[in-house]
Amino acid sequence: NGPAMVFNKIKGFDDISVVIGLNGSRKRVGHFLNCAPEKLGHLLKDSVKNAIQPVLVSADKAVCQQVTHFAEDADFDLRKLLPAPTNTEEDAGPYITM
Repeated sequence: NGPAMVFNKIKGFDDISVVIGLNGSRKRVGHFLNCAPEKLGHLLKDSVKNAIQPVLVSADKAVCQQVTHFAEDADFDLRKLLPAPTNTEEDAGPYITM
């Protein structure tokens, strides 16, 4: 039930902002999905029963695939691609400061 927070200046990531706590309450998630918070479980159940078929596009139209990174690449390091802010010392992984 806490606030969502936006961080616009992430050390080492000049062109990325990070939002945390966005799904921090059932009320907020219900608002995002246009669903009463107490009906979210039913929405999930119904969505599985009524799955939407994927839309296939050709590689030249798949804008999201303009830059790809493969875990098999020798220099692959997810921590260098995306910020992973930590809130407390107990958070997992190497400490990335904001």
